[in-house]
Amino acid sequence: MEVIESLVLAIQKPVTNQEAEALVSIFGGDGCFGIAWSVLHLIETAPGWPIKKCLTISENIWVSMLIERSANAGLL
Repeated sequence: MEVIESLVLAIQKPVTNQEAEALVSIFGGDGCFGIAWSVLHLIETAPGWPIKKCLTISENIWVSMLIERSANAGLL
């Protein structure tokens, strides 16, 4: 788990839109091994965020969080 965390923390910000799409796809029910918040914050650095096609799986708690945060920021 420490290896995964160090790899995620080493990702350069801002991420590209393609990288954000890939990061959204790793959200599962496990909280991304405890680093979900770090992943969420990385996703939000993408220049085209919010990317609507990434926000279609609203049953996922982390995608729901991204939707809510984007809406609260007036981006949706």
